[in-house]
Amino acid sequence: MTPTKRWFMIKSVMDGSIISCHRSRSSDFLRSQVYVYPTPHHVDAEYWRWKGSFLENKKTGLVLDIRKGRLRLIEDTEICLYHAKPQEDAINQQWAVRTAMDEYNREQSGYFIYSLSNEEWVIDLDIHAVGSEDGAKLVLYPVKTFDNVNQQWEFIDADTDTAILDSTSQRGCIKYPDLADNDMSECRRCSQSSIGSHSSDMSMEALKECHHRAYLENDPHLSNRTIAMAAAHFALTQWKLDIANMNPSVIIEHSESIQRDLQACAAQQAANLFDKSDTLSSDKTTATKMAIAIVTQFYAHQLHTL
Repeated sequence: MTPTKRWFMIKSVMDGSIISCHRSRSSDFLRSQVYVYPTPHHVDAEYWRWKGSFLENKKTGLVLDIRKGRLRLIEDTEICLYHAKPQEDAINQQWAVRTAMDEYNREQSGYFIYSLSNEEWVIDLDIHAVGSEDGAKLVLYPVKTFDNVNQQWEFIDADTDTAILDSTSQRGCIKYPDLADNDMSECRRCSQSSIGSHSSDMSMEALKECHHRAYLENDPHLSNRTIAMAAAHFALTQWKLDIANMNPSVIIEHSESIQRDLQACAAQQAANLFDKSDTLSSDKTTATKMAIAIVTQFYAHQLHTL
């Protein structure tokens, strides 16, 4: 699917209801709950567009945000509106789209809209209030492999009222200045030593757990290794979105520049996480080089599978 900057409505595959900002409010939408209404009014409150990985509402100029930045199972993880934050602080406002699948890995008619903070959590229609003229709350919930029609969405062009099949945003890791050659040499040494010694638990699942601690729980007590793994997961997730529709031959042709962008992104994220941490035993240089080493290792493995 290719990028679009057009305004669109986000419609539930389950019942045709539309995501909108709160209809009963005329102002003060900051932090307000986002709702799903059964009947579209074709107004700005219902129109959205991609700005990078943000989903911006036309009426308010605010973006979709995970309320309080925490994923909750016991109570609803609500979706609200908030000002777009700087990229490095906006993980709870970043979204992406993938084709919905069932338990047999068959494609469904709609799309999952998932959080880049945790790709296993998707935008969900609160089925207990479906059809209410007062609106059903829009929430975030773990993706389901069956009976998931309330998690499936389609994108409807605001001007033509027709389905948009290329509704994803441009997703790419922020490009940072190239790393110096001596940094590359150091990261290669790191990948052959400290990272290699822990290869048994250096899985994407392990990276995701560290990512959750750093970005979702905002845990300030992080070791060098946790910072590095969290930053690596962030960079690798963004990179996978980048190459989703890219021809493998193009990836191979530009492999060196892609790798440097990936390394730079991981390094910047590690530096940002270190600046927010208060663990005296952590070291920014070490954490940064470890993050570079991790993504280098994963990237090399991925290239071999193309």
